Amino acid sequence: MQKRIGAGEIMIQIIFSWIIGSILGSFITCWCDRSIRGQSILFGRSHCDTCGQVIGKRDLIPVVSFIRLKGRCRACGAPIGKACLINEIFTALFFAYFAYRWGWHLWSVRLAGLLLILLAISTIDLSEKIIPDALIAAGILWWILTTWLLRLSFLKGLMGGMALGALVWLTALIVDHVLNRESLGGGDIKLFFMTGLYLTINFAFFHLLLSACIGLFIYGLWHRKNDHHEDEMAFGPAISMSTMICICIEPFIVRLFSLFI
Repeated sequence: MQKRIGAGEIMIQIIFSWIIGSILGSFITCWCDRSIRGQSILFGRSHCDTCGQVIGKRDLIPVVSFIRLKGRCRACGAPIGKACLINEIFTALFFAYFAYRWGWHLWSVRLAGLLLILLAISTIDLSEKIIPDALIAAGILWWILTTWLLRLSFLKGLMGGMALGALVWLTALIVDHVLNRESLGGGDIKLFFMTGLYLTINFAFFHLLLSACIGLFIYGLWHRKNDHHEDEMAFGPAISMSTMICICIEPFIVRLFSLFI
């Protein structure tokens, strides 16, 4: 997919992709936070939740500002949540990886768009324990558009989405019957279907298994931090992380499967 270019040009692409990724990661986090609070993303300036002080431009630089301020508000010294920093770093890392592996190609744009949608889904799911249908629809529409532009097979994607969605649905039915309670929400099943469109049927089982492993790990950390020990936990972040890992290690998975086929 990527034309042969010099090491210097590759490095420039990686650096710019890192910067763009961190900026978009910050924007998505801000959009999610304001959407949850019922605030407009277009109007109103970012401010400290503790003292209400408007945050200046010099303190809005992704990653850099958090490190420079040591994670505290410049005005009142109140600690700043690490969620935005984590999202900025993760998005920047994935954007840089896309540039390193595929360059500034439409394939990188496809994956970058998917990453931003998954980031929004994960952020909202962690906070509200819900996956908005609008974001699932956005992921499906983005798949349709980029699949058409890249002239990829719609059938392979649909088979992947339907196979993964059906597999998860049947698994959820069995687990629900055994535990006599709901194990997966409808939003999680829809998210599996949407991500299956991008991964195709080859990764259906591995994606489900990896999502479960990541989910169990997150649940262990979450359960230790919550004294009230609620059973409900957001599964969207695990599905999203599994999706991006599958994309990044695709050659390894293909070689692994070829050993058994």
